[in-house]
Amino acid sequence: MGDKFIELCRRMRVGGMELYAPFNKTGDFYPDAEPAYRRGNFTLSRAQMRNIYEIANIASCNLSYVIPTKCERQMATTTYTDSVVRLTDGSFFLRDHWCVISPRGREKLAAMFAWGNSFGENLRRELRQIVSNYQPDGFYLDNGAFVWCDYGRMTQWMAFDDDGRIYTNAGIAYAMLLDELRTFAPSVHRNPGEFIQYFSGFRAQSHLTNSVDTQPFYVRTHRLIMGYKPIFVDHPDRITKERLFDALELGGLPWLANFKRDREALVREWAPAAIALARAGWQPITNAVIDNPSVRIERFGSGSNALFTVRNLADEPTTVTVRIRGRFPKLSDFHGRVQLNTRVDDEANVTIASFVIPADELVVLRAMPSKREVRRWRKLKFLMDAEPTSIVIVASAKPAMRHIARCIKGFVELQAELLSKDAHVEIVHSASRARFANRVIIFEAQVASISIPNPRTLMVGVADEWSTRELLCEYLDSVEMPLSNAPPEWRLAVPMPVE
Repeated sequence: MGDKFIELCRRMRVGGMELYAPFNKTGDFYPDAEPAYRRGNFTLSRAQMRNIYEIANIASCNLSYVIPTKCERQMATTTYTDSVVRLTDGSFFLRDHWCVISPRGREKLAAMFAWGNSFGENLRRELRQIVSNYQPDGFYLDNGAFVWCDYGRMTQWMAFDDDGRIYTNAGIAYAMLLDELRTFAPSVHRNPGEFIQYFSGFRAQSHLTNSVDTQPFYVRTHRLIMGYKPIFVDHPDRITKERLFDALELGGLPWLANFKRDREALVREWAPAAIALARAGWQPITNAVIDNPSVRIERFGSGSNALFTVRNLADEPTTVTVRIRGRFPKLSDFHGRVQLNTRVDDEANVTIASFVIPADELVVLRAMPSKREVRRWRKLKFLMDAEPTSIVIVASAKPAMRHIARCIKGFVELQAELLSKDAHVEIVHSASRARFANRVIIFEAQVASISIPNPRTLMVGVADEWSTRELLCEYLDSVEMPLSNAPPEWRLAVPMPVE
């Protein structure tokens, strides 16, 4: 993982990076000794692990990924005997074939209860170490769906099963751990329950939940419970156009592409709409009706900020008429590909829009056209062609400036890879040390800025990191970049007469 990963996440709008809390074996959530990470002959030091987390922080949200329900068997039965889950006959809950570290699932593990015992105390301590050393954006406590019934344990949460046996639900440990996390790290996001696993926060638009295609009613129920908070649906390796539309209908911010870059054009097409929908917030009452049973509509936001998803489930183009409560004379297609015939019935306070929606497609309607200023950037050939580039920052540069430098370095590296070229890019601490004529000069500023004084120089003024990164992202999006697997273009729909 290097700076190229930063640009890959930006370009693909991949919002989250799940990072297992570094351990040498299960039950050791934070490395107490070097190396911090070991898989076979491959090792990473603590310093290298911190660098990986920093890259993930720059590129996206990073989620520390911890499994509190399992522990390597020898460690469990020697160090954490009081914490191993007990079966109905009082024996340890042990498994010979569980997959946590080994890709073949050959680990011998024990099921664990992670609160009020030695295992829980160790985990509480190491959660603090992870937060302190790696600054994760969120904690994802996995395996919450595997709820052990821990028999024979005397706790204040004891309950009875149908046979009268005393047991303790391991989901309680999850709730207690998350409450503990909230007390010392309130800004770190947490997945809140046994089953629903989501990440709420707009730092990089990353959200987690169960797969929509296998549990559609379950996910829609939680969509109601979660209200405004957007959700992430499914895994990037499985994203297809159909699943993308599933996510957008639910107000999800989908992980839009896998790391093979075989969905890049799809990502660039839909990421802006996905982010706009999530920011507007899904609304349970649509305030709209549609005249075709093969077409569904959902509402996001309200008033002049309202957006509507209109999805055609039929395998042929469909003419639809949408009636929306309220006056929206400037109702338009987010992508500008569908032409609407719109009129407002002032007496009924209803907007009526008719249009043709292609087969198996989704249209995002917005109440008002975007007011965002479209800048016309001057194109720099050396960035477009990934020519040798020196990125200059001062030696005393603040973290925000160093992060912006790495973002640009990653852009050049990935651009070179896609153009089948060797990447020649460096970060130096003074202009006198720069080896290449093409320069990116990064300096501290009161307001984020980008200027191009000549064809071989890009000037980037860094204020706060997020405003600068947003401006830089807009500029880099304007640079011509090779794409793969471009989806077929729509034809603009023929205007429909309005009765």
